[in-house]
Amino acid sequence: MTLSRRNLLALLHKLEMPGSARTLMTDYDCPEGWSLVVRSEPDDEHYGARAEPPGPLHPMSEIFVRLAASDEDGDAGIDSD
Repeated sequence: MTLSRRNLLALLHKLEMPGSARTLMTDYDCPEGWSLVVRSEPDDEHYGARAEPPGPLHPMSEIFVRLAASDEDGDAGIDSD
């Protein structure tokens, strides 16, 4: 699965957000023994061929993504350990 950087950051935010489904897949989406590999690509590359801009995010995720975009390291303080 390939996600834009924007959507990957939104997913990271959703995984910590109270009340969120906190999942990409349900048990019936992924056969037993399979795994999901997520790859990120730059937003320009991911959305470049689309006629429409990306859709809206949850307002708190939008803030998180904007903070990450303005962060010098690009991680908005996310601990990658």
